[in-house]
Amino acid sequence: MLINATTRNISILSINNVDFSPYNKFFYSAEDLIVVNQVIPTTSFVCEVEIYELSKGLIDGIPTKEVSYGAITNLPAPQEGVFYILDNLVASVAKSRGRTDILTASHPVYDASEPCGGPFILGYLVLER
Repeated sequence: MLINATTRNISILSINNVDFSPYNKFFYSAEDLIVVNQVIPTTSFVCEVEIYELSKGLIDGIPTKEVSYGAITNLPAPQEGVFYILDNLVASVAKSRGRTDILTASHPVYDASEPCGGPFILGYLVLER
């Protein structure tokens, strides 16, 4: 079972003739066939992580800081057969703490007709463990 604990619905796409750029972006053109395999709706809760920043002075006049992460809110305890889709930062922290039931939406697809792929992600090709 997939539980989307992000702030947005996630569309998993199938696309013909996807161009893969060297910058890990996928672009589609209007003549390409896009099939939405599945839309994973957001849930009633969103997982977040506490962020702590400590100023560490200047290096060559540029401010630096140390970042650490606290508690992850709203993330249920692991359950057999249940995977939680989280935003990248929250997922990274959860995985670093041993969670193996965490996924992120990966390989975003952008509109090739828009400059730089456009402002919006149309969907994703995979979920990443």
